[in-house]
Amino acid sequence: MYSDWITFKNPYEALQVRYKLEKKEGDVGYYQAQFRINYDEPTLCKDPRCLGYALCFGIPQLNDKDVSYNHLKFYYKYDEIYTLEELIPMKLSFPDGSKRMLKKDGFYYKVNENAEEVDLQYFFIKSATEILEGSKIKINDFIESKAIILK
Repeated sequence: MYSDWITFKNPYEALQVRYKLEKKEGDVGYYQAQFRINYDEPTLCKDPRCLGYALCFGIPQLNDKDVSYNHLKFYYKYDEIYTLEELIPMKLSFPDGSKRMLKKDGFYYKVNENAEEVDLQYFFIKSATEILEGSKIKINDFIESKAIILK
């Protein structure tokens, strides 16, 4: 079962992601991620030059040091849900008893059984911007030549 759709936060609330646990091997979970533009979102870019959204989605690797990036360009004509091709590996439990978990509204981290759960909304590196006709994409780490174009 997928999580709820989660926005990329202000000002790009129309761009959304959701996750689903596909398989678990030992203390590692493998998640599927899906992305979409929510055309009903009131903050959807209404500038006549706006063609859609560009996204740089960074996934921390299991060593928690390296990051792999996915570069995507969602044009407004693309009204489907895009599923990231590779599964996202995430360490779920640690020797000290702490855990990561996916709930309906996103990923959380818990230090121990009695601790309060902490929202991991910044675990993934999510940078987004509008695609404006005649303008360059201005996102750190975004590589135009590697971008998946969704039209």
